[in-house]
Amino acid sequence: MPGAARWSDDFVRQVREKADIVAVISDAVALRRAGRSWIGLCPFHEEKTPSFTVSAERGMFHCFGCQAGGDVISFVMRREGLEFRDAVQALAERFGVAVPQAPRSPAEERAAAQRELWLRCCEVAAAHFQRGLRADPKARAYVDKRGLTAASVETWRIGYAPPGWEGLAAALRAAGIAPAVGEQVGLLSRRQGGDGYFDVFRDRLMFPIADERGRIIAFGGRTLGEDPRKYLNSHESPLFSKRKVWFGLHLARQAMRGGGPAIVVEGYLDAIMAHQHGFTSAVASLGTALSAEQAGAIVRYAEDIVVAYDADAAGAAATWRGLGLLQGGAARVRVLDMPPGHDPDEWLREAGAAAFAAALDNARPLPEYLVGSVAARSDLSHVGGRLAAAREVAPLLARTSDPAERAAYVDWAARRLLLDDPAVLAEQVRRHLTEKGEGYRNRSGWHPNGVSTAGRRADQAPPRAPSKVVRAQEAILALLGHQLGLNAAAAEEVSPADFDPGEFRDLAEALWSLRADAPQPVDAGRPPLELLLDSPLQEPARGLAARLLMAEEWDEYPGQLLADCVNTLRVFRLQERLDAVRASQRRLEAAGEQVPGAMMREHERLQREIADLKGRASGREAAGGRV
Repeated sequence: MPGAARWSDDFVRQVREKADIVAVISDAVALRRAGRSWIGLCPFHEEKTPSFTVSAERGMFHCFGCQAGGDVISFVMRREGLEFRDAVQALAERFGVAVPQAPRSPAEERAAAQRELWLRCCEVAAAHFQRGLRADPKARAYVDKRGLTAASVETWRIGYAPPGWEGLAAALRAAGIAPAVGEQVGLLSRRQGGDGYFDVFRDRLMFPIADERGRIIAFGGRTLGEDPRKYLNSHESPLFSKRKVWFGLHLARQAMRGGGPAIVVEGYLDAIMAHQHGFTSAVASLGTALSAEQAGAIVRYAEDIVVAYDADAAGAAATWRGLGLLQGGAARVRVLDMPPGHDPDEWLREAGAAAFAAALDNARPLPEYLVGSVAARSDLSHVGGRLAAAREVAPLLARTSDPAERAAYVDWAARRLLLDDPAVLAEQVRRHLTEKGEGYRNRSGWHPNGVSTAGRRADQAPPRAPSKVVRAQEAILALLGHQLGLNAAAAEEVSPADFDPGEFRDLAEALWSLRADAPQPVDAGRPPLELLLDSPLQEPARGLAARLLMAEEWDEYPGQLLADCVNTLRVFRLQERLDAVRASQRRLEAAGEQVPGAMMREHERLQREIADLKGRASGREAAGGRV
């Protein structure tokens, strides 16, 4: 559980009760009433038949397809990529709940003050560069040459860094900002020998890079002089990570939410010129290979993504790399065919908005683009080349979620690759689906917080225990989460460490903490799981808690069921340890080394404990209980 610097549980509960979960989810999902609930297509994975259920009475949602679930706060966290505190505040502001001034710890106060100083430094720099553009005829002439309007220059806060070595350093000093702060955010660099600082950006047209809230966090600069580095970006900093940021997303996200396709381009001027011509859902990937974090960020806002990278070799390679990420991340991905030798900026200025709009309408579906690219660079004149091309496109086609659409693309691709028998490619696709499973295509796998479709953290995905043990863990959490004082003796036989890492262990730790703090909670009329939803419980444990709350009664005899499930979990963990001990013994024996006495005694102890637990289970089964 987080420390003292958090929203109070009473405030969180007030927000949860006041926020209309149906209204919030309806912003992203078309819901229709079904009895006492609402149903729709899940926003967290691709599906044709609705499996996403919203209960206004309970204030919960659950998807029976991908198992996503939670309360209204969970939904905002998942959909918007927000942390718990920010999601609660956003809902409070929307539904008119007065937001208290939550206290911060001294460390949090220092961190917040430092971040505000970095942001202020970037803001002072942006104003300095804007003044530089207004004062420099050469820079203004270049802006005019590139067709940028005064409105675009103002909206995007385009500026100019003069050729001098200390202009920005002086501006920061005048604003009371120490040079070390400018160095931390990539604007200044320390001179060799440590004697003073100099400006990183000189004689460059400057493009401020903003976060999703519109706060400037970095800069990109295009040289107007002789520097061989055409473009120069701020280095990674506490504010800025290229892997997580889209240029222009703060201006484009509203258009995306309005149903417009996300138009993905490479460069600053590509994005700016697209907006200038009315395509206000364009964003730029900062000229780098697309990352998983960027894919996750854009999928939060757009169901339809059109990639419009430069029509040259580098652009094609960048498109190829990025599509591998976007393909698993969106309901629909298409690729716009650019005229040879052009980028979106040039083409828009030459051909105009109508031609670009027509190209958007005719953008090729992703499978067609990918198969066409493979075919264009493959030698299809012999069997070996055709089979190699088939092996390359199989995993790409396997990501197509709809079986009928996938089958149609397999037939089309087989003809495109000159295969005599489409069954050859169909078998490759089937094998890939068998190896990878169906879930990897789901776009919920690209959430910015690293939450996968099943709610597991992407960097914390050990193999799941057998389904019987998973069910036992769910039952233990559900039973204790509905009635905290239930069979305390049985619950004390296991600990959070016995649960699978991830959401199961996180939720167990929260429940055990609640048991320790209040074995008999004052608010006895509310289930412990509901009490936890009023606390800063993070995803995916929050979603698991809500899913267990939505479940029906687990058993007519919950005390007996709890004892059986605890027994099952203990046997499984002891067996895991016994298997590890046996493996160590075998390795020692194979190496001709003596097995330590302590290891042999542990082996015997584990065997006795497992036999004892199984004996207890058999006794309960004979007496009419269930295991």
